Amino acid sequence: MEDYGNMSPEEMSILLFRSMGAFGARGKCVLILLVSLLFAFFLLIPIFWCLRADSTISWYWAVVCIPLWIVDTIYYCCLGCMYASSDAGVDPEDKTQEKPPLYKLYAFLKALLLLVLQIFLALKLNGDLSWTLVEVLIPYFVYDGLNLLERLAGG
Repeated sequence: MEDYGNMSPEEMSILLFRSMGAFGARGKCVLILLVSLLFAFFLLIPIFWCLRADSTISWYWAVVCIPLWIVDTIYYCCLGCMYASSDAGVDPEDKTQEKPPLYKLYAFLKALLLLVLQIFLALKLNGDLSWTLVEVLIPYFVYDGLNLLERLAGG
């Protein structure tokens, strides 16, 4: 198989299951364990929120959001690396697809608005901020407005 990009989903799944056979029983168990741990980690986010909302635990909301912020850290590191890397290695003849550096900075800062929103929400839920809900949600409104402007300008 040389044309991985031209394969149908059925062909890709067949190749995936064939390659899984090379792992052996122990390799499959390790893979299932890793996937289960990943799902368990993602389930911690809503579980902690529900426990805190029900007052079962009395942690600060910033502590409750730690699993979410770990995911955010990984996301923003990947996003920063993606925007910092150049697209020149993809296809040197196709310069129309490469985004200017200012656009990459804009997209990264726009994504950071969601992190600021999470921080504001945690502070508001702790009672550390005396802002109204509208003031807390301003980063989201700005993010949503920028997305709307991009859609309108993009056609």
